[in-house]
Amino acid sequence: MNNQVLVKSFMESVNQIDNSQLDINDLNTKDIKNIKLRLTLMLEKTQELFESILDSSEANFVYNPLFNILKKQINLLNEKDIDIKKEQIATYLADSNYINYGTAVLFNIPLQQCFLEIHKANMTKVTSFVGSPIYREDGKLLYDSSYTPPNIKSILDSYTSD
Repeated sequence: MNNQVLVKSFMESVNQIDNSQLDINDLNTKDIKNIKLRLTLMLEKTQELFESILDSSEANFVYNPLFNILKKQINLLNEKDIDIKKEQIATYLADSNYINYGTAVLFNIPLQQCFLEIHKANMTKVTSFVGSPIYREDGKLLYDSSYTPPNIKSILDSYTSD
């Protein structure tokens, strides 16, 4: 099973998507919310990368305020602000994957193993709830006390590059 299928399974499990295709010519409220969620998640992960690489004072005083401004702007987006260019999105996503793999090579990180560990942990968000899941205001699934975080350290500790 490829990574995209695994992620789709998670997204369906947490009601971020259903089996229907996004109609870029007829966006509904749920589509707009999910687009904004994707933008926010990408921004949050970029912010986490900056925090992981930069001195904390540099990240806290220079970059984090910029990320916070962008998050607020994403939250204000509405249907008239959305102009989907699918080919550009595909290029961006493929380029981002290429950059992610290059960054993994630079830092000697087994990205595929880490991805599978993150996916396993994310799926515990789905199965850990008794009753209804809890979502952040923007639609991101939160987790309860039975969530099992990923054990990336063990993967890194046991990894030897080729």
